[in-house]
Amino acid sequence: MKTPQTRPQFLIVLRGPAGAGKTTLAKSVQGAADQLVATIDSDLFSWEIVPGESDKALVYGNLLMLCEKYICSGYSVVISGLIISAEEAGKMQEIRRLATSRGIIFLDFYCWAPQELVVQRNRARDKDVPETSVIRWWELAEWDKQNVAWELKTLDMTAELAVITNRVLASIDDAHGEILASGNTPPKSKLRPGS
Repeated sequence: MKTPQTRPQFLIVLRGPAGAGKTTLAKSVQGAADQLVATIDSDLFSWEIVPGESDKALVYGNLLMLCEKYICSGYSVVISGLIISAEEAGKMQEIRRLATSRGIIFLDFYCWAPQELVVQRNRARDKDVPETSVIRWWELAEWDKQNVAWELKTLDMTAELAVITNRVLASIDDAHGEILASGNTPPKSKLRPGS
């Protein structure tokens, strides 16, 4: 009897402007992957735990700590947020190093959406975020792409969610194939309970 193959453990980052659809995509990837996946949204720290949190070093330190805990417990991880290089101050490099030192697939995606779309999505949200802030964040996210020290894979967030989710999962599978072709074996992820 053939045993089902699972994707290896992965850590992916979904960065981009507010309203691009990063959180929705993170949940979609979590639901589509046949393994345990933790989603960590940087907005959790800035909007929920401490509303208006200005200590970004604390936010990214907490992201690193949560990633490490979940990875050590066999989970794959999806981080999403408006991640700006000057604010994260090297913590994303530590998160990347954590993944690669354990043989875990690391991919960083830029979730692109037109400015008009993120403004429109902001109007439909429950959060009271000024439109000027949304436009400023969009410009900041676009500008910051050049500051990321490794490859960013761009996702067109105007496509259907299922298409984007499949693209993310296919990128993980491609990276897995490259690792296997190099002769290395990445760690397997735990299946979801009941799988």
